[in-house]
Amino acid sequence: MPDFGLGALFGYVLWWFFSLTKSYGLAIILFTLFTKIILFPLSISQQKSMTSNSFLMAKQKELQKRYQNDKRKLSEEIAKLYEKEQINPLSGCLTQFAPMIFLFAIFSVINNPLTNMLHIAAQKLESAKALLVTLPGFTSAQMKYPQIDIINIFPNFKDQFTMFSEDESKNILDLNNGFNLFGMDLLAVPRNSSFASCLWLIPLLCLLVQVAATYFTQKMQDTQPMPANQGCMKFFVYGMSLVFTWFSYTVPAAVGVYWIISGIMDFVQRIIFIKFYNIHALNAQKEAARIARRLQEERELER
Repeated sequence: MPDFGLGALFGYVLWWFFSLTKSYGLAIILFTLFTKIILFPLSISQQKSMTSNSFLMAKQKELQKRYQNDKRKLSEEIAKLYEKEQINPLSGCLTQFAPMIFLFAIFSVINNPLTNMLHIAAQKLESAKALLVTLPGFTSAQMKYPQIDIINIFPNFKDQFTMFSEDESKNILDLNNGFNLFGMDLLAVPRNSSFASCLWLIPLLCLLVQVAATYFTQKMQDTQPMPANQGCMKFFVYGMSLVFTWFSYTVPAAVGVYWIISGIMDFVQRIIFIKFYNIHALNAQKEAARIARRLQEERELER
């Protein structure tokens, strides 16, 4: 039976885009845009949550000074503060983890396309994997991505993969023909590829996109107050860029393409946030809403 997890769900969507374009590279671009649209409301919620926390930070510090010797009372007053301001302290948790959940699901789709995109039964895939190790040049130790290996060699050994139906075989051939982007094989791993393959450009572009997006975003936010641990934040952001770049160097190139497109779209999203959802604007909205609530409460008391 096929896997109906999040990876399988994404597989249906990615296969639909692939069926439209017959290009995995274009399908990745459309799929990334699709996921960003889904996550955009969550991203707005995260931005508002961050703003709400900064809005309450000064008030929390006052409470901490006032009740520094009474931890129980401090907890009660902070809870009252959040209730009064109608802010859920856990509201940003989902939006923090959602992008990573999506990333792992996408990684699963790309690494296991026969399971998640074509939804081929696990028993058939096990039989195909057993056959794969009997073919020239393949051993169980070399097969880090067996489903990708099957797609790569399928045109030359199609007649031996008798476990697949005619429709499944046709779809696997379509995938084999569609994993080419500007002459680069998106099924290949940059780390294991020659310099002439140009796959090294993908992790390099991953690094450039992330560093450039971070740099220009910080430049655009120069007029906004920066946190006291700004140096630590910069180290974390640029350090994570290096980690993700190394990761894209060691996994199939299709993952790196997703990262590049995702990074570009993230930068566009940040520009939108800076322009329309910046801290000053959201704090002003919050303050206006708070004043409106108090006026409404006063009117009700006067009645």
